[in-house]
Amino acid sequence: MRNVVFLLTLICLTVALIGSCAKKDDDTTSTTGVCSDCTALEATSTASGSITVGSETLSGTYATSCYTAGISDLVSSGSVPSDTKSVGWLFVVRGNDNITEEFQGFTDSHAQPKVIIPI
Repeated sequence: MRNVVFLLTLICLTVALIGSCAKKDDDTTSTTGVCSDCTALEATSTASGSITVGSETLSGTYATSCYTAGISDLVSSGSVPSDTKSVGWLFVVRGNDNITEEFQGFTDSHAQPKVIIPI
């Protein structure tokens, strides 16, 4: 009887331990180093016209997410100011053969436009 109680206790503790270590299922998805609640990036250039690349026609502005990973490497290399916390890129189609690439850096991790660094 003593062995049965011991085994039952051991099984319960094992189940409790496994349950407490289980990954929680969230409805939200997040990628490490990508801001999930960022302000949308806004281009400093005005989009106009379109450009054809292969069989695809592009027009307007295309923006990346706001990235927070790897910023310390950019700061260390002198590529961005020391108070930069996040970055993003925009590609603006400005005409039939003209696009503008914008690299923007921000002083917080939510892409609030406080520092804009054009490339």
